[in-house]
Parts: sequence; structure tokens; C-alpha cells
Amino acid sequence: MERQPKETANDRNDRAIRMAAKWYKKNLEINQDDVEANERVQVVLLTNDKDNAQKAREDGINTFTSKGTSLGSGRNESLNVWLSVSPLILDQWKEKLIHYPCICSILHVLGNI
Repeated sequence: MERQPKETANDRNDRAIRMAAKWYKKNLEINQDDVEANERVQVVLLTNDKDNAQKAREDGINTFTSKGTSLGSGRNESLNVWLSVSPLILDQWKEKLIHYPCICSILHVLGNI
């Protein structure tokens, strides 16, 4: 998928993700004709980009943000737990990052390339 004129790399990536979500939605619908409506697998796009969310909704994709949105109960309960715990997991992961001291300055590196 090529970038459109004046389209940022981020907007191109968002468009590609929306296209993938739309493709999955279409193909899942085709393959679930014999499944009860309340038992069908749903495609959900999680994003905190308002513009991306709006465009996804216009494309008919179920879209939610992880900030302040509850996805309901039942089958989505594990997703609600993951969304509420994920910042804690991220903070713990950041604490475990290994930080190496600088050996050379950026000027030294660039000067020797």
C-alpha cells in the first residue's frame, strides 16, 4: 500500500490497519452464516487516534479507545481487564529496561561515519 500525496507515514499506517480490520470483518461475516448473531466473532479496532477512530467508524468497523471506554461485559470482560491492567504492565516493563551508558558522543559517531 503506497502513501497518498501529502499523507503522513502515520496516516498511511492507520489506513492500512483500517483496511486489514475491514478485510477481517468481511471475511469473518462470510464464514459465520451458520452461527447465532450473538455468538459471532466481532472485529474491534482499538485506537486512541480520534481521526483514525472516526474514519474506521465510517468504514463500519467497531472502534473503541482504551482511554475511558468500557467494552461491556460477557465475552469482552477479559479485554476490559487487559485494558485496565496494561498501563501497569507497561510501567513494570519500562523498569526492567537495561540502560547502557554512552561510550561515544553523537558527534564522535557521526564524525567517523
